[in-house]
Amino acid sequence: MSDEILKIGFVQGGLQSFICEFESCITNLIGDEAMQILKTCDFSSYTELMENVIRILLKDSEETDILLRFPFASIVDYSTVSSFQKAIDMSAHVGKMKVSGIVIKWNKEDFYELFVKPIKRIIRSFMNVPTRDMEEIETIIICGTLAECPLVQNAVKRSFSTKRIVVLTDDQVKSGAVYIGHMSPI
Repeated sequence: MSDEILKIGFVQGGLQSFICEFESCITNLIGDEAMQILKTCDFSSYTELMENVIRILLKDSEETDILLRFPFASIVDYSTVSSFQKAIDMSAHVGKMKVSGIVIKWNKEDFYELFVKPIKRIIRSFMNVPTRDMEEIETIIICGTLAECPLVQNAVKRSFSTKRIVVLTDDQVKSGAVYIGHMSPI
């Protein structure tokens, strides 16, 4: 039994990689040019869209559908819902997402499917720990914003079902640091 702390970073598998996967999905539907128009001409709408994706990823909702407002008016070629729906119907996402007004609607499982690659990278980073070290590890502590994502938590729990998994929120980490700081002699 070891009380050693083994740090594994998620630099390439961080929350940004989840945003990149979502952006790639939308770009495949609207095209590179339309995505650039959205990002440059209506950056606030782009930012709001990505922040909403992050909020959805960080909450564990009982809802079966994911609803996202999409800034159609910002994209000249896709300013109508029908043309965007046609793009969906001709893509790999046919039947997985639908447009209603200015809202894109996904089945929750189909939406989460977008993030399989970054989750696999995270699990792979754990798997890169030398086998002997991983066998000796009893508890895995994950922390940070990405660790608060139920998708990530569930993937870690499934992959390491024999280990105890502890999830610390950013606030818990900060509180612990303050507590330890107060205990340390000056």
